[in-house]
Amino acid sequence: MYWNYYNNLFWGFLLVLINIRFGGFNILPEFIGFIIIYNALNGLAQQHDYFYKARPFAGALILLSLPNLYETPEQNLLMYPITNQNLLMVLIGQAYIIIHILMVYYISRAISELAEEMALADLYHYNNSVWRFYLALSSAMLAAAPFMYTILAEFKGLLVILIILAFISLIFLQHLIHRAGQELGSHNS
Repeated sequence: MYWNYYNNLFWGFLLVLINIRFGGFNILPEFIGFIIIYNALNGLAQQHDYFYKARPFAGALILLSLPNLYETPEQNLLMYPITNQNLLMVLIGQAYIIIHILMVYYISRAISELAEEMALADLYHYNNSVWRFYLALSSAMLAAAPFMYTILAEFKGLLVILIILAFISLIFLQHLIHRAGQELGSHNS
């Protein structure tokens, strides 16, 4: 019954994850992914209240992702130090990460509670592992932000490692959503 919503949640997160730019324009804009996520959460809210609680965060991310439609070459942190960045855009980026963490928290809580209710121990433990890994990497990105002005401007390799690990955590999140769709998607709650 809920499999289609989990599938849409998966595809929404995939659109957010993929960042293809042509001439500075994002070919697959993140806000479309967040619209799909929002609609999927709307349907999954019937299965568990925590999906409903994730919706406002998906709505906020629709708006916060709009500035990412176009990126000038100077906005690339790997090419230019953060001291060249627009402070407003940096703050929007930090808010984006915090709100994304909150949205994923509620999605993870819903999956965790549903897995526990349905005695799906493997899914329950996998969900908790993915959540902790995602939270650790996202928190590291937030914690690193104040140091991007000084330390990380000189050590771009550390920033690259953080970005790669954060990307890996999002791939695990994708897998978790796919697996949750398979194991929870056909159950009525």
